[in-house]
Formats: sequence, structure tokens, C-alpha cells
Amino acid sequence: MADLFGESPPSRKEVQRQQVQTFKALHNVYTHYSPGIENPWAAVMVPADETRTPIAMIAEECCDLENRGLLVYDKTELKAVKQVAVNQDLPHRF
Repeated sequence: MADLFGESPPSRKEVQRQQVQTFKALHNVYTHYSPGIENPWAAVMVPADETRTPIAMIAEECCDLENRGLLVYDKTELKAVKQVAVNQDLPHRF
């Protein structure tokens, strides 16, 4: 439904996408898409005191990050980021 100025409100999907982007920025979560694999989206939460880049951190500690729930792979960016939030007991609205 259009508002008084003829603009439609954002779709549920667009609102959800914005919530994910806000969550990522707030909690230092980075994502990466690798097409052609079963779970192409990776999400990694970088601790605030980490000095390495996300890629360097993953290269050096991949298994440990997965075991700690900081590195997750899933079919969509939303699912990967949501799983990081759940793993870390972080409040989220998506």
C-alpha cells in the first residue's frame, strides 16, 4: 500500500536485509559468498580486540572459530548471520 506521497513502504525482505546489515555492523560480523557450494554463505564474528583481518583470522583458526560458533556456513546470508547470533546469545530481530 502506498503512503500519502505515493511511496510504498519497504518490503519485509528489505526490512530484514537492513536488520541483518545493522546487526553485522554492530557486532563486527563479516560475510562472504562462495557460489557453487552447498552452503555458500560464510559469516564470521570478529572479536573487538582482534588485530588480524577476518581472512587472516579464518586462515589461522578455522576449526577453533567453528567450534566456538564464531564461523558459520549456511545457504543464505540471513541464515549464516542468524546462526552466529544464536551461537553467541546475541539479541536479534530477523
